[in-house]
Amino acid sequence: MAKTFMLKILTPSKMVINEEVEKVFVNTVNGAVEFLPNHAPIIMSTVPSATIFYDKAGNKKELFTSRGVINLNNNEIMFCSDAAELVEDIDLARAEEAKERAEKRIKDSSKFDVARAQAALIRANIRIGLKKHSI
Repeated sequence: MAKTFMLKILTPSKMVINEEVEKVFVNTVNGAVEFLPNHAPIIMSTVPSATIFYDKAGNKKELFTSRGVINLNNNEIMFCSDAAELVEDIDLARAEEAKERAEKRIKDSSKFDVARAQAALIRANIRIGLKKHSI
């Protein structure tokens, strides 16, 4: 039995991750899921979250992933996400500005789409949490 499998995380603009991993933790619309080698084929929708994986040497890595779709087949995860950023690539100042902007829009609900602002707030908070956790 295989001890690793391929993880590919893509955004519309680039391939963010393309490596062998031991396991992956991701949040889906149905809750948190752990993927291990030889998992049954599956397609799932994801929600914005901190995605965690362990590389083939057992090192823990974290990144922000936005909404997306996971297709797992033949020991390969193809994770297509609207956005994905490794912790070292997260711009903390930009994330904090996005959080403030979203909070203002939520308060002024007569002028803005509140659901969209709430989604932006969730994404900003995840990025901020990941970045601060890594400092």
